[in-house]
Amino acid sequence: MVQDKYVFQLESTFETNVPMPVVTIEPSHVDIIPYELGVEDTITFKITNHGLLRANNVRFSLPEGHPYLKFKTVIDDIGGIEANTTIMVPIKTTLKPRQKRIPVLGAYVYVLTLLSDYYCDGWKTIGIPVIFCPHGRIFTYAGSFTQRRV
Repeated sequence: MVQDKYVFQLESTFETNVPMPVVTIEPSHVDIIPYELGVEDTITFKITNHGLLRANNVRFSLPEGHPYLKFKTVIDDIGGIEANTTIMVPIKTTLKPRQKRIPVLGAYVYVLTLLSDYYCDGWKTIGIPVIFCPHGRIFTYAGSFTQRRV
């Protein structure tokens, strides 16, 4: 008697379209040194909504307390970002009145957060951090996005 042997190999790809905004921002890390030295004064962010729903009330939470820089949005009201859309948004940096610059020993990090809202069984807010760090060092951000219900 001859016994049959079979080998089955199952390959699958799972793809889904999430019915919510999926917002990304580039760059996610910014070398802050050229701005502190006054060499550069504008950071332009590429914000993309890869999701299927509009991201509403898009706004920045700007870092405060930087010893040498002030941050200001150039666009006062970004508004919303439609599904599958990309926009460019500049942030202006200005040097605070001249004071003695003291070298900082160790690393210091400031975080700008991009916030947007969407409605799914109540209003929710998504926050995406952008890390400002010296000399382009990459740090792991241990924060998380927030959700709120209204």
